[in-house]
Amino acid sequence: MLAPEQSPAYKALQDAGLIVQDYQVYDTRELDMMRANADMGTNTWRLAASCVVIPILGGIAYKAAFKQFSVQAGHVRCGKRSDGSYHFFGAGVHRYRDPFLTVDAKDTPLTEKVIQHGNRTILTVPQGFVGLAFDKGLPVLLPPGMHQWTSDTLRLSELIDLSAAVIYIGPFTLLTVDEGYAAITQDNGKQRVLPGGCTHMLTHRNWKFESFISLKIHTDDLGPVKATTADNVVLSTTATVNWRVEDPASAALMAADTMPSKGGSKIGDAKATLSKDVLKQALASLATAIGTVRYSDEHHVAASDKLAGVSNFSTEDPSWSEETPQGVDGKDGLARIFSANQMCMAVRHANEICSQYGVRIVNINIISACPEDTHLQQSLSAGAVAAAAAQQAEIAARGAAKAKFIAANADAQAMRINAQAIADAEKLKAQGKKDAAALLEVSAVAVDLAKIERASELIGDKTSFFFGAGPQAIPALLTNPNITH
Repeated sequence: MLAPEQSPAYKALQDAGLIVQDYQVYDTRELDMMRANADMGTNTWRLAASCVVIPILGGIAYKAAFKQFSVQAGHVRCGKRSDGSYHFFGAGVHRYRDPFLTVDAKDTPLTEKVIQHGNRTILTVPQGFVGLAFDKGLPVLLPPGMHQWTSDTLRLSELIDLSAAVIYIGPFTLLTVDEGYAAITQDNGKQRVLPGGCTHMLTHRNWKFESFISLKIHTDDLGPVKATTADNVVLSTTATVNWRVEDPASAALMAADTMPSKGGSKIGDAKATLSKDVLKQALASLATAIGTVRYSDEHHVAASDKLAGVSNFSTEDPSWSEETPQGVDGKDGLARIFSANQMCMAVRHANEICSQYGVRIVNINIISACPEDTHLQQSLSAGAVAAAAAQQAEIAARGAAKAKFIAANADAQAMRINAQAIADAEKLKAQGKKDAAALLEVSAVAVDLAKIERASELIGDKTSFFFGAGPQAIPALLTNPNITH
């Protein structure tokens, strides 16, 4: 194949053996046409000579017997001989002795896509197209380039643009399937699923294209739908569902309508039918999840434990007690429907059915669930406000108690540190006195000096004392503990 023909679409046609290159020409000099056989001077001289030999009538007779004309470069001129054959005349000067030769008055440029003259055709197929022709009822596909043929039965039907995803080329069908999609086809009644990311050729009339199936994730809305809880409370619920096709063959076989009706039209769109089935099953699973909830066992969703943050408690938490309300992961209340475990149960329930026709539901998310009874909603809203206020008061009380506990611990710690400091100081003083007494014991002079120092401390700023003895008795008096100074 030529370089311009190496695209996936052309390759699919080439691999199927449908591309015909027998008529392709790669240069205008290869075109089958009548070449120039004269020159302008010779033609002019011959015409002038005929007029001289036979004045007036000679020129008329010469023009009747001979056909002289010139064709511009890059053009052809169509002509027809007396035997009924068709010809293309190439660029240059021509002269033919054939009184029955008919030639068009104007030249035709070779840049035209189709030049058809009788059983002769010159065709130029642009890049991105293929030429569809039929020869004796059989299709002939012509690649990009210039083609020429002479045939009584080969006729061009149309130029087909290959940019479309589905291209019907006579009895053939060319499919370009993007990544993330699959193509459903029927080959003589047998289903064939073609993968995405490449181009496919359906090579006969009974191999029919049915539809594309998207393998991407879809997000659809559910509701608002009315669902009843276990205690007969009707909830208006809205949700979203994410799903995708995992097995396109099963999806097409079990869920898509592909047989035409009596009028020749499809019974229904495969994607629309599949989406409808998935949404119905998701609604059924959602209703099943809501049906396991007792709405009256818990406050309204606005006061649920999930929103209040109680769901973080566990039995291993030191602050846990039997009075601690259960969170969303517990077994009570509307808040249970918003839990991940509950939604996983709904998804598993839906996939038990959806997996049978090749679809997997990724998740179901509840957006809102409100009672249909406005009076009940108002009553529960009031209860929710009261519960929220009580919970806030409880949280505030816990915070105040914790603050007091911290303050008491701080005071006790400060007192303990202060007492320890006093004890350490007394201990140091006692140790000092002990060490001083030990030093005094080894020196009588030191003892006397200590006594004098002690006496000076007692006298202080006093100027006189009265004692009943002489001066020699002062040391004994000062050291006598029974004497009051």
